[in-house]
Amino acid sequence: MFRGYSVSNGDPALSLGVSAEFGHGIYGGVTLATAFGGSPSPVVNGSNQYLGIAHRMDSGVSVDAGIVHRYYTQYATNDYADDFVEAYIGVSIQNLSARLFMSPNYGGPGAPAAYFEVNATPFNRNKWSVAVHLGGMLPPSTPGPDHASLVLIDWQLGVTRSIGPVAATVAWVGQGKTIDDPDVMQKIVGSLGVAF
Repeated sequence: MFRGYSVSNGDPALSLGVSAEFGHGIYGGVTLATAFGGSPSPVVNGSNQYLGIAHRMDSGVSVDAGIVHRYYTQYATNDYADDFVEAYIGVSIQNLSARLFMSPNYGGPGAPAAYFEVNATPFNRNKWSVAVHLGGMLPPSTPGPDHASLVLIDWQLGVTRSIGPVAATVAWVGQGKTIDDPDVMQKIVGSLGVAF
């Protein structure tokens, strides 16, 4: 899932990621996802590459900035570009974080967009945690009376249970009404993750 959209056409997917810290707050990583269930199957359906720098102040507030390149195949259901670059700046404290993303080509060359997100972990005890995400995107403007710009809202509410090294998550993921789709899109998504 990416901002309320499925990037695997609703099919199951396997995602692998490698990340590293290089010292002085510099970090980076690569993720690669493969979808199962379509034709052909399996098929590589997306990749992200990112590089950033973070700094924690004496007050406990952390700030970070970076750049991310996102690539998705035809299996993505988003309405905009499937190969674009975003710059971001963020701030976090304890279990709350916020980030602003800006892309010069989210809707294709010369079609910029902005996205703001807030993420929180209001509950994290023993082997259980609850995570909340709320995002809003100001998409590229499209000329015409029926295609004025509006903020596209997406959300996610997830419950995670740790089982040894495995994290099992069930999340309610949704996206508000859009110009082209007056219905609210929502679904329940299950995932298993392990860090090694």
